[in-house]
Amino acid sequence: MKKKQLVLACILIFAVLFAGCSAGTQTAPTVPATPSAPASGNSSSNPASSDATALANAVADMKQLDLNMATCLNSNHSGLIMMKNWAQRIEEATEGKIKITFYNDQSLVPNSELVDALVNGVCDIIEVDPSYCSSWFTYSMAYFLPGQPYANNMAATGAALDLFTSPDWDLKEFNSIKIVAAYNMSLGGIGWSLDKAPQKLEDLKGLQIRATGYGLDGVTALGAVPVGMSMGDVYEAFVKNTIQGGAITLETMVNFNFAECVQSYTVKPLAATPHIIAFNNDVWDSIPAEVQQIVLDLGREESLTIPGIWYDSDLAGYNACKEKGVDVYYLSAEDETAWTEAMAVCKQNWIQKMAADGYPDGEKFLAWLDDVIAANNAKYPTSEYDSFDFIE
Repeated sequence: MKKKQLVLACILIFAVLFAGCSAGTQTAPTVPATPSAPASGNSSSNPASSDATALANAVADMKQLDLNMATCLNSNHSGLIMMKNWAQRIEEATEGKIKITFYNDQSLVPNSELVDALVNGVCDIIEVDPSYCSSWFTYSMAYFLPGQPYANNMAATGAALDLFTSPDWDLKEFNSIKIVAAYNMSLGGIGWSLDKAPQKLEDLKGLQIRATGYGLDGVTALGAVPVGMSMGDVYEAFVKNTIQGGAITLETMVNFNFAECVQSYTVKPLAATPHIIAFNNDVWDSIPAEVQQIVLDLGREESLTIPGIWYDSDLAGYNACKEKGVDVYYLSAEDETAWTEAMAVCKQNWIQKMAADGYPDGEKFLAWLDDVIAANNAKYPTSEYDSFDFIE
């Protein structure tokens, strides 16, 4: 009887070990099960509700961290308002134990190398448009897809937060860095250096239009020629007629002086423009948990200020357009529908590309993201957050 029990025990032990080994040998890229409901902008705990004593002790015990932060923005960029507020609040909350020095204008590393530099420890913190470093991102690039129906910039920012910082998805592409904030810059449109701006789809044929990320796919879907280009190179490209159009936001009319080199502006986004703030993992792990939570909480709070900052900046850009005689206009309802329908193919193309690259659940992920976008559109439906309600 004892021998039989011993045999059965051995069989059970072998079965458990075999199951564990089998699970460890899985190599196909997968996404965790879809959450039962999207996060829809739910905020994490408020810094004020943190245990003050535990936080004070953590701050007292932590070492001084003088951190460098490389951004993809120029020195005049509106996004720096949010980032510097965030950094100042972190310094105050940690009694000066964390101090952040900014490096703008690609002065530390080029935009396309920001994630590499962060992972390799060249930077402690980065702020970047993920499309500049798209090889590091897979599923999350679905946020950029042309035709995503963001109701306004606040809804788009809420969706970015839910995607890039939500614990609902354990995306491997986020494992190499610690993302602590995410927001959308502006829903944007297309600037034109042409005397007569195109409006119908057939007018776009052969035009070279600057974009980044999946905005390039949107250009192709519209029948134009996509040109990948960092924002810092756009002014010269407009002047030299290397491009006839560019996916830009209204605020760039001031911050990049585009009002000097474009003739008109179409209020029709090619793709949303999310940005993220991320820490090097080793730096992040050196920060006490109580302080990490403060950094995350402040990151969410400051991210949600971006739409207001951008509203003011886009308004300034619009005023610059009026001053310089740049025509800012909406497409007719018929042309708006035609452009939107033309770009709808981008989602299906993305699903097919994901499957070809070994990610068969791209459609499932896109459905989850659609729910996140819908939830944030419902949460932030009002014109208070619309970027362009000032256009006459």
